[in-house]
Amino acid sequence: MKRLYPLAILLLSFSLSSCGDNSDPIPESELPTIEESYTAERRQILESLGINPDELDEEVFGVYIHDHFLVVSALRKTDEKLIVAVFDSIKNTQVIHDYSIAAPKTVIKPYYDEQVEYRLRSITPQIIRINDGFICLIGTRYRSEQVQDFFDATYAYFNNGTKTICRKMEDVAADCSIRPWYENSCLLEAPNRTLCVTTEGEIKIDLDANILRDHQYPLDYDKYIELSLEAKDGKTGMTITRKHIAADGIATVWSSHVHLSGSITTSARMSCTATMNEYGGFIIDATIIEKDGTQCDCHINLNAETGKISSSRVTVTSVSIS
Repeated sequence: MKRLYPLAILLLSFSLSSCGDNSDPIPESELPTIEESYTAERRQILESLGINPDELDEEVFGVYIHDHFLVVSALRKTDEKLIVAVFDSIKNTQVIHDYSIAAPKTVIKPYYDEQVEYRLRSITPQIIRINDGFICLIGTRYRSEQVQDFFDATYAYFNNGTKTICRKMEDVAADCSIRPWYENSCLLEAPNRTLCVTTEGEIKIDLDANILRDHQYPLDYDKYIELSLEAKDGKTGMTITRKHIAADGIATVWSSHVHLSGSITTSARMSCTATMNEYGGFIIDATIIEKDGTQCDCHINLNAETGKISSSRVTVTSVSIS
């Protein structure tokens, strides 16, 4: 089957960007309707992936582009199953073509003392490349107009580079965030839950809390370094904290602090890289920029087991406002 991934990307990009066109206006009588344009482009995307658009429910459809993947998922009318198609442009092949997930359009569930009808309203696909494999999520959301309630059913495809398995993920929000973590894993994060899952489909962490923060660097599946700007002894500095994720929550193992320039505040913008070196030390390079343009560059070597800082270098470049 001929794959037309570049065409699909081009059509989708055009459909998303055409609404913001700032060129001279075209007379209204000459404009195609948005519905006609969108429908034609969507049909071409589906057909390029070997999917018959006429089989699909027009109300439930999701597209996602990330990491050189194109993910399309929709509800098939004939048997109320999800169509999941994933194309990998790096490998130039369709890596998922699955019609096996049952997703009824309506579901009757108990809500306190009454039976309530829920309808499938949306599909949220996501995908992330991890080493030679990937993890793809297909989140479905059912809503009830009777009681203003909803529930989610989320399915995950785990690929380790050679094989793919599909599994229903219980109590995972359809719109959860997904980000890479340690080695062959990623974090699935919702407001009140964090899961660490591997490309083998193994769950390494299942925590009833959200750990999503900026500047976190994993040491293992359940251990990480977190960097932040904090005031201590009247001066702003970089706080380096090692944390451990356990079944009963997140524990702090140690915390170290490096003083910065007096002109830097905790509201400054920080960008960091943190990596392990070949000798087991942890190297942190950070650039902190204050609102007035003052820049602070830090280079820190520390022991990730004890938190002891072996060396640190802080360079400040002041900017004068005329």
